[in-house]
Amino acid sequence: MGRAERRKEERNINHAKSTGADACSILTFVEDGRMFYKLLDHRDRYPESTPDLMLTILPFCALAAHDSVRFVKKYFDHDFELDSAVVNRLRNASKSLSAKGSTVEDYTFMTNSVTRGLSSSTKKATGLFGPLINSLTPDMGICTHGDRPVCTTFITARYISQAYGGALDPVWSEECEKQLGFDLGVAASAAFYTVKLLTPELHTLTAKEFETCHVDCHYSDMLLPLKKQGIDNAACFFMLAEFLVQLNAVFALSENEMFDDVLRMKYGTAVLLALDGSISRFANCVMPKPSEYGFTADGALVLSTLVPKEVRKRVRASKDLRNAFVHYDFSGLLGMQACKGKSADELLIEATRKTVKMDPGDYLCWLDESMTMMAKRIDDLISLPVANKG
Repeated sequence: MGRAERRKEERNINHAKSTGADACSILTFVEDGRMFYKLLDHRDRYPESTPDLMLTILPFCALAAHDSVRFVKKYFDHDFELDSAVVNRLRNASKSLSAKGSTVEDYTFMTNSVTRGLSSSTKKATGLFGPLINSLTPDMGICTHGDRPVCTTFITARYISQAYGGALDPVWSEECEKQLGFDLGVAASAAFYTVKLLTPELHTLTAKEFETCHVDCHYSDMLLPLKKQGIDNAACFFMLAEFLVQLNAVFALSENEMFDDVLRMKYGTAVLLALDGSISRFANCVMPKPSEYGFTADGALVLSTLVPKEVRKRVRASKDLRNAFVHYDFSGLLGMQACKGKSADELLIEATRKTVKMDPGDYLCWLDESMTMMAKRIDDLISLPVANKG
């Protein structure tokens, strides 16, 4: 960025601060806007690989779009319309069982409905050899970035179905995808166009191609590794798969430069908190009577101890930090007066010290290590197929 553009950006950001927004919230908002810009650039440069990128980044886009609209409305344009209920439901769907009001029973019903719908849409053969042909026909797909599964057809189907209130057939249509893309785009435009005013160098950002591979598989086969651990419960598999691909997606999107360190901290914190909340809710439901949920006593213990105590303690301490990132509200965490005149770096230091008792750099290292560890622990349990494992 040239000197003149940098001065213009500083003036615009100072104007944003004058409205009451703190520097760290503005920084997070700007980085989300840059993410949206790179998505559009990727679409123009690499149209063939953009669908896989969109499905991978979908839960994070919903999170950013929902709250960025509110940030813009509060600090920049009071007349701006809020996002649709579809985007809000998609946002809640990405939290799995940690979303307010979620129950294991509702989650089980939804996931079973989605997988049955996908399976019946692919296994359509009839006649004498119909059963044999259907048994040989894969019913699920997994998309991998390198050796990491980053999205699956069944997880995406649940997101989209729940976004529309569970009223749609879980086998989504092209029209459904277009409408969801439109709703997300309208919400994301609030961040995109506001950030475009704040950061003159936005047009210089370029996206790297998000390279992926695909593997087709049988859903029933994917359940087998977990059964060997004493867990014969498809909804539990589904939940663990959701968080495995979300953890992997944070790393893949960081490596692909869609996320910088700020967004990796934001979304990594959000994923770990949702993971802990979901696993705890499932385990608490199962532990009193494991056999009623297809668990052995050992299987219930595997689930309840999946998140180590020391990790769980810090993850739960990060709740207020997660909320400050997600809602662009570090002044709510630290106090309006405490934020005045301070840079984004200064505020982030205060925020991480207050919540997780670490400086930002140390916390990001811990976060990376914890996400890597949890991804490995889940993968050891469910062993999702990837394209280069044959």
